[in-house]
Amino acid sequence: ILALVGGQIEASFDGASAGVIFSSTVLPLNVWTFVVIWHDGTNLRLQQNNGTIDSTAAIFHNNGGAANLTFGAIGAGNQPLSGLVDSTQIWNRVLTLTERATVWNSGAGV
Repeated sequence: ILALVGGQIEASFDGASAGVIFSSTVLPLNVWTFVVIWHDGTNLRLQQNNGTIDSTAAIFHNNGGAANLTFGAIGAGNQPLSGLVDSTQIWNRVLTLTERATVWNSGAGV
């Protein structure tokens, strides 16, 4: 789940409190913000505009089934995103610091 709550980015695997991370800063209004979220096997991490990396312990439980990927709303959509999402990219591995910086600096995928 990726949502905006109280001006902060919220990311989680399933909305459960054990695996939720919030950005350490409030998003500025009317400005594009670059966000990278990843799980390294132990922690859920969030980086905003190639800056500080926020982290929280989170265990991803793969139940072997398919799950929905949600952008911009929590649960049944009771907190919809009021804004735009652009250039969403998903990798099957954790990007290195250099790769994340390349995406940030170029505005294009790696």
